[in-house]
Amino acid sequence: MTGQGQSLYNQLNNFGTSVLNDPMAGLQPIENAGIQSINSSYGNIPQAISKQMASRGYGSSGAMGDALYKTELGRLGSIGQLQGQMAQLASQRQMQAGGLMGSMLNTQVGSNQHSVQTTMDPSGLFSALGTMLMMGGM
Repeated sequence: MTGQGQSLYNQLNNFGTSVLNDPMAGLQPIENAGIQSINSSYGNIPQAISKQMASRGYGSSGAMGDALYKTELGRLGSIGQLQGQMAQLASQRQMQAGGLMGSMLNTQVGSNQHSVQTTMDPSGLFSALGTMLMMGGM
C-alpha cells in the first residue's frame, strides 16, 4: 500500500473506531444549538402570557400559572424530542461506523504460512471512504 493509501486507511480506521466507542462525539454542538434554539423560541412567552392575562384582568391568577406551567411542559417536550432525535442519530452513526469497519476489514486480503501479508483492495477502501463521508466525518 502506498504511504498515502496507508494514511487514508489509518484515518478511516481512527474515525470508525472513535464513532464506535463514542457515537455522540462531535454531536454535542448540534444538540446545544438545538436546545438554545428551543429556549430562545420559548424565551418571550412568559412575558407575553403575563401581558395577555393582565389585559384580560387576570393579573397573577391561577390561570396565568397554569398557562406558564403548560408552556414549560411544551418547552421540555421539545427538548426531549430533540434529545431523542440526537440519540437516534448517534445510534445510526454507530451502525454506519460498524459498516465502515466491516468494509475496511474486507479490504484486507492475502496471507502466507509464516505471517499475514496485508494488501489493500482499493474498491473496498473507496466504499469505506464513501460511508465515512456520508457520516459527516473527517
